[in-house]
Amino acid sequence: MLPLFNKVLPLLIKMLPLFNKVISLLIKMLPHSIMQLPLLIKMLPLLIMQLPLFNKVLPLFIKCFLSSSRCFLSK
Repeated sequence: MLPLFNKVLPLLIKMLPLFNKVISLLIKMLPHSIMQLPLLIKMLPLLIMQLPLFNKVLPLFIKCFLSSSRCFLSK
């Protein structure tokens, strides 16, 4: 399970800044959201496209984390 964990973790870490950037951009854009609405609509599909990958990686990450912590606790 650990090799999988080692593969999944970097992916998750790589994706987090992207999510943080998009979310912070969305928050920054809120005051001008009426003017920026077309841009917001363009960005939304990009975020949604990333979600399935994130949703696939996250449970794997959690499962790996739990199983690895069990291994450490049992030793």
